[in-house]
Amino acid sequence: GYRQKINLILKERLNVLFNLSNNFEELKFNMIKNKFNRDTSNIPLLAPYQLLNYNLEKEWIINFRGYQNLIETVDSITFDDTLKFCKNIMLKNMFLKCVNCGNLSKNDLVSFESYKFSNIEKPFKSIASINPKYGVHSFKNKNEEDTNDAIGIFYYIGEYSFRKISKMLLYSLIAGEPFFDTLRTKEQLGYIVRSSKHSFLNNYGILQ
Repeated sequence: GYRQKINLILKERLNVLFNLSNNFEELKFNMIKNKFNRDTSNIPLLAPYQLLNYNLEKEWIINFRGYQNLIETVDSITFDDTLKFCKNIMLKNMFLKCVNCGNLSKNDLVSFESYKFSNIEKPFKSIASINPKYGVHSFKNKNEEDTNDAIGIFYYIGEYSFRKISKMLLYSLIAGEPFFDTLRTKEQLGYIVRSSKHSFLNNYGILQ
């Protein structure tokens, strides 16, 4: 029922994006920045199972920048920096891709023709790489009031390969239910139990 409104939705979203710097207030910027810093500062206080991904990537990613680096960087960004980013960097070097899905006629297809971009195509290249560190890694829970523990095992599959990832997805579906049933239901060895696919920086694996 919304097919005829797809182009209108795109137009409104792009208008907000292109005019953000003209409608953004410094007071709101400071509120968002303060909330971001508070939320980010609470990362080390998350439950141990929630920090498994974070600590895994911290060990594997070369020159990993953690939550403290992020807070320090965001702290140094000013309101004017953000406005300049919107006007001079983001909009001039922005890569947009729109995927049309569904039973659409040619007239229904979303078009960017009325918008001018200096760079239509901009390939993405990650600035980080990994150095896999196998073995056992231990991390101390910084929340002294939390008495819970977590164990995570990461089965590294490798970088992206369509066939390899297809096998991994199939394995994840096959192993998920018996993994949960054995450890959670029958053995009752943990309250939160899961086996799922995990990826970061074009690297894939199974995290249990």
